[in-house]
Amino acid sequence: LCYFGVRRGRHVVTRPPDRRAEVARLECAFSRFIHETREGVEYLRANTYVLLLGASSALLLGAMLAQNAINAPLVDRVLHAGAVGFGWINVGWGVGAFISALFVPALVRRFGPRATVAVSMAVISAATMMTPLFTRLAVSVVLFLIMGASRGVAGVALNSSIMETVPRHYMGRVQSTFAVATRTLQMSLGMTVGFVAQRYSLAAAFFIIGAAYFVGFINAASAQP
Repeated sequence: LCYFGVRRGRHVVTRPPDRRAEVARLECAFSRFIHETREGVEYLRANTYVLLLGASSALLLGAMLAQNAINAPLVDRVLHAGAVGFGWINVGWGVGAFISALFVPALVRRFGPRATVAVSMAVISAATMMTPLFTRLAVSVVLFLIMGASRGVAGVALNSSIMETVPRHYMGRVQSTFAVATRTLQMSLGMTVGFVAQRYSLAAAFFIIGAAYFVGFINAASAQP
């Protein structure tokens, strides 16, 4: 229903006149795709601030999705809580993400999007690295609640900052570039941490995910509009 409503209410962004004429000369949809992809990459190369925020966004989402590969082994091998424990850590994450919506606007207004993203990424990095160190389910649920809240705050602050900065006619191609980076990170990190957790150490796998969040923190802290 939401997708249906979005499609009905869609607004086509008008390109600037010079860009409109350039795109009109392209013969097929594939040529336009390549052209717009190239434009998106060129825009990011010329805008370090957006590039760093986009890299933080890709790291946040890629690491979050890759972490699903090691959450189940955490519950099985460290917490010994089975499917019920897996459900509880997901409850913690979901509740944290939900309550973050209550205070993220105030944080962004008070500290600005860049500082909000940086602190949130630092918190989720620390919480992720600490997760395999505790064997009590209640502690893990609290840590996942903190991670969920930090992910919600960072996600909203990143998206709002990018949308405020990127011109409307570049938004689609820039977001597509970030989406490709996110999926690439998800696949590479997911396979890496799964292999490390199975063959070597579950704690090391969580450290890798936490390190990815920490790189996102460095990117956000370094971004200067």
